Order: sequence, then C-alpha cells, then structure tokens
Amino acid sequence: MGLVYGIHAGILNTDAFNTLIIGTSSKPDNIHLIERIMRGIIEKLCSSPVSEDRLIMAKASMLSTIRMIAESPVGMNSLVSLGYLKGDSVNMYKRLSQEIPEVTRDDVLTIAEETFKQKPYVGRLWPE
Repeated sequence: MGLVYGIHAGILNTDAFNTLIIGTSSKPDNIHLIERIMRGIIEKLCSSPVSEDRLIMAKASMLSTIRMIAESPVGMNSLVSLGYLKGDSVNMYKRLSQEIPEVTRDDVLTIAEETFKQKPYVGRLWPE
C-alpha cells in the first residue's frame, strides 16, 4: 500500500495494568486512512479466527524472539529473574516456551475480544 513502513505493537506490563501499544509512522495526510485500516484489522481479529497459517507464523515469530533474547546473559536474566524479583516462582522462559505453542485460534479470538472491548486512547505526534 505504501502508506507506512510497518505497524508495530507491544505490551507494557505493570503490576496494576497492561497496555497494548500499536504504532506506526506516516505523513500526516495519511493518518486518518491508516487509523481506519488499523481499526479494520482489529475488527477482523475480534470477529473471526486467524488462519492456521497465520497463527503458526505468529507463534514461530514469538518463540524465535524469546529464544533470541535468551541468547545473551542480560536477556536470559531478564526472562528468568524479573518474575522471581516480583515474588513469582515461575521461570518465564520455560513458561512462555511451553504456553505459546499451545495457543489456539479460539484463544486469539477471545484475547482480541477482551483486549479491544475498551475504548482506545489514541495519541498522535505531529511534526512542528
């Protein structure tokens, strides 16, 4: 489509709440169109299960990212020790490595419905 280089998403986890952050960059003239397209993607995620191929790719991507992080001592330390520091006795590396392969298409649909039922907060940064 040529509107953006990519759409990026991440989760900000805290003890009190989790925030899904979706971001992209483009010319200001395209922002409203991009928002409409992103909302369409979100509506589709909430109304119909993802394809099995897409789910396989997403799980493989998540697992490879976790394994790549774990390759460095700092990364492995953050995956393993953060939970312990919060009083959790779970090794996050092991937990994620076990749970991600078990995610189903219905799980994704349920999580999408739950995640996107709230009204979103939209922030825009404009050039000066």
